[in-house]
Amino acid sequence: MMVDVSGEIYALPLTNILEVVRTEPAHLKTIGSSSVLCVRNSILPLVDASDAFGVPRSRRTPGSFAVVLVCDQKRVGRSSAP
Repeated sequence: MMVDVSGEIYALPLTNILEVVRTEPAHLKTIGSSSVLCVRNSILPLVDASDAFGVPRSRRTPGSFAVVLVCDQKRVGRSSAP
């Protein structure tokens, strides 16, 4: 799957992608200093794609998407502005 992160295009292996979800404000929470995404009664750590790929952050806007990935048997949400 190809994703745009701050104007850069990256490929994510389909074998690691569980789903893509729209990040509605009601589903985004902060626990301590960490952002999380609430999806179907699960709380997933939210990793900003800009941080993960080492590029400048773009402004997150309502209606952005998160890719729910499996990494080392753990589920995480990776967000990216549209």
